[in-house]
Amino acid sequence: MSRWQTELAKAHGYVPDDEGSKKRPRQGIPPQEATDVSTVILAVEHITGARGVAEHRFAPPRRWRFDAAWPDQKVALEVQGGRWIQGKGAHGRPDQAKKDEEKRQAAEDKGWRVLYCEPQEVRDLSVVVRITRVIDTR
Repeated sequence: MSRWQTELAKAHGYVPDDEGSKKRPRQGIPPQEATDVSTVILAVEHITGARGVAEHRFAPPRRWRFDAAWPDQKVALEVQGGRWIQGKGAHGRPDQAKKDEEKRQAAEDKGWRVLYCEPQEVRDLSVVVRITRVIDTR
């Protein structure tokens, strides 16, 4: 990880410990993806001025979280990588798909605009264009 990525990760709560592993808000996000999401958050903030956060919990007491969110604009990002893991992808199972739909509906009911993307769109930052367009219209 480069120096600026490390600083960005620290700014968003992903702090490397002495052994080089990552302390993350939630166990399910791999360190590289966490850094990539933080990069997206910073890029959107730089372009729009909207302050974003990672792992935003939007419906307490439910434990639902968005991978990234811009709470003031009620815009959220969900990275859909889990459905491609053969045999282990929770989001591909019917029971989990139903839970995902319940989460999506709850977000809509609360006025959130949720964007979905693939991990590659986060890594190459192409999702930043979509997010900034939505934020500019809210």
